Amino acid sequence: MTFSESHSNLMHLPINDCLADFSKAWSETSVVLLEAPPGAGKTTRIPRHILELCSGKILVLEPRRLAAKRSAQRVSEELQEQLGQTCGYRIRLEGKESGKTRLLFLTEGLFLRLFLEDANLAGVSCVVIDEFHERNIHTDVAVGICKKLIEGARPDLKLIVMSATLNTQGLSDLFPLAQLVQSEGRAFPVDLAYLPSEKALELKVEDGILKALDHLNCTGNILVFLAGAQEISRCQAHLKSSTYLQKKGRFDVLELRSETPKDEQDRVFQKGNHRKIILSTNVAETSLTIENVTAVVDVGEAKISGHNPWTGFDTLEQKKISQASAIQRAGRAGRVAPGVAVRLYSKHDFAARPAYELPEVHRIDLSQIFLELAASMGHDWKAFSWVTAPQPASVLKSVTLLQSLGALTSDEGSTALGRQMARLPLHPRFSRILLEAELQKCLPEAALCMAFLSEGGAGKRNSEAADFGHSDLYHLCEIISQPSKSERVFGSFQISKIRSSADQYLRIFSQGSANFLQKLDFQSLSKINALDKCLLSGFADRLAKVKQQKDYVFAVGGGPATLSQGSVTQGAAFVLALQSQEVRSSSGQSIVKIDLASEISAELLLQNQDALIQKEVTVWDIQTQRARSYSRKLFGNIVLLERQLSNPKEEERILDLQVQAEWPMPFGQEQISEYESLLIRAELLKQINRPISIPFVPIHLSDTSTDQQKEDFAFFLAHLTEGKRSYEEILKKSLVQWISELMSDQDLSLLQQFCPDKVTIGAGRKVKVLYSFGTTPKVSSRIQDFFGTLKTPTLLAGSLPMVVELLSPKGQAVQVTQDLAGFWKNGYPQARKELMRKYPKHFWPENPEEAEPPPPKPPRIPRK
Repeated sequence: MTFSESHSNLMHLPINDCLADFSKAWSETSVVLLEAPPGAGKTTRIPRHILELCSGKILVLEPRRLAAKRSAQRVSEELQEQLGQTCGYRIRLEGKESGKTRLLFLTEGLFLRLFLEDANLAGVSCVVIDEFHERNIHTDVAVGICKKLIEGARPDLKLIVMSATLNTQGLSDLFPLAQLVQSEGRAFPVDLAYLPSEKALELKVEDGILKALDHLNCTGNILVFLAGAQEISRCQAHLKSSTYLQKKGRFDVLELRSETPKDEQDRVFQKGNHRKIILSTNVAETSLTIENVTAVVDVGEAKISGHNPWTGFDTLEQKKISQASAIQRAGRAGRVAPGVAVRLYSKHDFAARPAYELPEVHRIDLSQIFLELAASMGHDWKAFSWVTAPQPASVLKSVTLLQSLGALTSDEGSTALGRQMARLPLHPRFSRILLEAELQKCLPEAALCMAFLSEGGAGKRNSEAADFGHSDLYHLCEIISQPSKSERVFGSFQISKIRSSADQYLRIFSQGSANFLQKLDFQSLSKINALDKCLLSGFADRLAKVKQQKDYVFAVGGGPATLSQGSVTQGAAFVLALQSQEVRSSSGQSIVKIDLASEISAELLLQNQDALIQKEVTVWDIQTQRARSYSRKLFGNIVLLERQLSNPKEEERILDLQVQAEWPMPFGQEQISEYESLLIRAELLKQINRPISIPFVPIHLSDTSTDQQKEDFAFFLAHLTEGKRSYEEILKKSLVQWISELMSDQDLSLLQQFCPDKVTIGAGRKVKVLYSFGTTPKVSSRIQDFFGTLKTPTLLAGSLPMVVELLSPKGQAVQVTQDLAGFWKNGYPQARKELMRKYPKHFWPENPEEAEPPPPKPPRIPRK
């Protein structure tokens, strides 16, 4: 008997028209791709149809818990059976199934756990992946697992991939023999309206509903898409008391989200006496069919999964949805009749949004996925077939974390601890901590701490924090455990979420109970020490050491961090950074702010022998500008203990490397200028055919130097740093002195003979010669110092007259000349008159060529 004959009493849905094509594809290939618009009926009718095509179990993977439950319930109703017989469901910590269940709806994350329990999926004939276009990470993983099985141990396994819109490129690459089946579906036109507003959320939603009600197409129920539970609660309270809405008629204002109680959910899906306004999260975008919806009001936002690199955990951040999601939401208004969709943002805003969401594999932390794959596949997990490959940086980060937690070996295979962690449906940090807490007999306290990190916020510090100078986390969790205190710090909604999560964690270990809060103890020293060990097991890579008064440095990842002023751990030497964020300082620089910290003692760190590293190192001490050697005991990158050593050879090598890295340090600009003068003097000697050899020492390092020049410079550096360990030792000589030591006596003699660094003027005063590129060498001094100097000083055996700069007593240029004799004869008489007027106390002879220069001034003796 065919499907249509045995179920002719059911409502005809568009998907029924392509069941024959689907059956044909099923018989010819292992993988069928089914594309069907929302409302076509694929979620319930295709799995029911498969019941006739195979004898084994059928797993239907849904992205959301509510879709899995409602779909299973709908199929059971069509089969005229109780839920849990032929058709059942399984979601996290909840389910309804029996030994008779052949069709099981489950959330995607549980599929990998089934694979962990049975790597061949024995007894399963078909895996159906629904809403593939959402590209959740577990969807991609399920596709990869099925490919592995079909090509290996289970060639008989069937894979059905269903979606409203299929990007077949990635799937076709994985499954070249897959067949595509398409359903035209059924859709009515939907009029779009845009209503941007700066009003509060509940007022914007109210305006959107009123606008929809004024439209001719709005004859049925109204579906309102909101970001989350708190937004739903606000809008529900406002709409129930809205006088504007009451003027439009009687409405049942209902909520729809994964946590909505069953009786409230039933009111959404069942027929009622009044029209409905259904306030929903994005659970209503796909899979779920809500009867008689002809209007949609869309705020354009959702809680979208991401990853916080500073906490190491995935996040649900409120963001704008993509164009594809907005189109999907609007389409819900056109399933039964022409409809209207009101977007509470502008048309320009819509056009600026991305066309699709990024696949989760590029948005979230992959460590839990990798942990579970490694536990189920061994080393083969590294060759896993991805629809979209993870980014290499993300893979490296996740693998590094798992190795630090002891879950993966150095060659990325699963450890015994890793396989134990993989059986817990938790982030690897949490599973590692809770397993340790079970050993340390502090599981209830650790469960509440993990629930707070997962669901909570930083809370408010208050005077009671003085009792918990050890940990922000313990302080806040102690408050949560006491109803009399918690209301002053947290809202009731947040408290409920944290306590519920903690209870769920305990139930995983078969220790959950309604009164577990009464068993908590955050006061005793033994419990605090035990909790410290647990936190360290999961957050060792978040260890930070005090660097200055409020600046910390992370063990892994590096970079400075600052501790929140509200933290109770002020003054601690070591802390675990449990919650952090990247912020901008007043100077505009990015820094890491540790919002939630827990102090860790050095003694506890030293007890972790497996994590400690003993090594001898030689490092450059920035403060003292010298190389130093130490014997160090490290935890990660953080030094716990160190003792200074003497290692002359290694310290000399580090000094050499430091000079190369900072060249021309440690020499300042004055010494560089002296070296440039040396080069100019060598060039001048070529004019009289007296070339000399100077070791190659670049003023600034570059990649354009020849191999010979690099070799010469390396030789110079070896000479410079030999037997030394500090900049101070190098600076005992000038750069030119270091270079001169490598020059021959003959070359040095030629320099002094033909291009000296100083010349004698007047009565024997030595004046420095100023050599500059592109100009004639110059001497500069007071005009009186040149008294008795008859001719212009020269270089190169008299062939190169220097430029003479004669200065006033105040250092101002009186004359610049290369003809000193001519100046004395022609220029000096007039200059003398002006100088006598300005400087009457000075000696200005009529005949400077025969006059004696004044004696040099005695050195000034500083006052005591």
